[in-house]
Amino acid sequence: MSHFNRLTQLGVAGIVFLLVMACGSSTPAAPTPDVNLIVASTMMAYTAEAAQTQLAAQPSVVPPPPATSPAPTDVSPPPTAAPAETAPDPLPAFNTGIILYPGDCFDLDTGSVYHNVTADCDYLMVAPFLLRPQNGALLSGYVSFEVPTLSHCQGAQLEAADLSPNSDLYMCARTNAGLYGFLVQRQDAPGAPPDRMIVDYWVFQ
Repeated sequence: MSHFNRLTQLGVAGIVFLLVMACGSSTPAAPTPDVNLIVASTMMAYTAEAAQTQLAAQPSVVPPPPATSPAPTDVSPPPTAAPAETAPDPLPAFNTGIILYPGDCFDLDTGSVYHNVTADCDYLMVAPFLLRPQNGALLSGYVSFEVPTLSHCQGAQLEAADLSPNSDLYMCARTNAGLYGFLVQRQDAPGAPPDRMIVDYWVFQ
């Protein structure tokens, strides 16, 4: 074999060797990174970290204690005091010296005198010294020298008939409002009109 051919063979073999070495030692090229994916991942991580930081910075909220309902109050009306058993002695001035003429109607509940029959009046003076109960009111014909008590008048025999008082004698009464009390005729002043009557009264309430 000639010297030129030998060199040629060696050169070709060397080239092949170099190519094999180059192919064997080279590693595949790294793929190009996706910039958009990296940015998105970074933003997600930043957002999550910021949310955790903000949550940690917020003061803890303590729920208010449950509202308690106020204790129920007693809304029932106060008990009504029982009427006094006895009338004051002496009677108040307002309850004395009531002047009645025939045709006058007396409201024992209030001490008012009307000059005609009304729905409130209790006793109509139909003639001198004669009383007629009105509107369901009653009078007792059983009189007493003693001032009657509430219990005495509650147990008295009461009537709706015409009755004539007598001076300084107490007559139990029940008004058209259902209250108990008494009437007592008083002597009039000398020279007073002969058809007028003066009474004192009391209502137990």
